[in-house]
Amino acid sequence: MQDVLWGLLDGMNDAGLAVSLNWGGRSVHGRGFAILIVVRYLLETCDTVDEALDRLRSLPVAIPQNLTLVDPAKAATVFLGPDMPPTPAPDACAANHQHLPVTDE
Repeated sequence: MQDVLWGLLDGMNDAGLAVSLNWGGRSVHGRGFAILIVVRYLLETCDTVDEALDRLRSLPVAIPQNLTLVDPAKAATVFLGPDMPPTPAPDACAANHQHLPVTDE
């Protein structure tokens, strides 16, 4: 899909890794990357869900977002935000909110 002129809002790379984006539903802001750059980076540098999860641990994200990662062998959803480490969701699906953790805003 495309977001204005950027591209790669959601997508799949040639290794079969797919990344899907949902807003995290919280209003906190912090220092970090825009999620569109993170999605593009994951699709350009990772082949598997596990590689993408490892990379996300070192990438700060500016606002709460949810990413669902799928490869031929595995699927996972991770909640991201400037005030929390990447947190795996209980299921490999996400809507426009984060189930865990609930923070004070």
